[in-house]
Amino acid sequence: MKLPIQAGSPEAVDERKQIINLLFVMLKATYQQFLKGQDESTTKRLWLAHLDEFSAEHIEKAALVVCDRFTKFAPTIGEFKLLIRTFKAAEKVSLPGYMPDHLCRKCRSHRHSQLHIDECCGGHYSR
Repeated sequence: MKLPIQAGSPEAVDERKQIINLLFVMLKATYQQFLKGQDESTTKRLWLAHLDEFSAEHIEKAALVVCDRFTKFAPTIGEFKLLIRTFKAAEKVSLPGYMPDHLCRKCRSHRHSQLHIDECCGGHYSR
């Protein structure tokens, strides 16, 4: 039985470094100008620090579609983080029972819509 890797443990750091190394291999193979004239180890440490908040699974998902979203140039750290956040948001929306805050759980319409006011508020708008 394999024990889960604890965040911050040497194993977790090594796993994270391996993911960043694989990401950089993929980015260098896809984008010829990626890291031209830059110190690779410093750039990797910067990306590692910025991507620390995301799971390995989310980073890998974003890495698989990065060349489809960024066809000419490699993404910046910010653009790559935004790509990961879109995956996280899509997962949240697809969870069973998920209902955005602006929708009523009873009538499933916007809380400010006439349908909601008529059905759930007795015809009177209330906050």
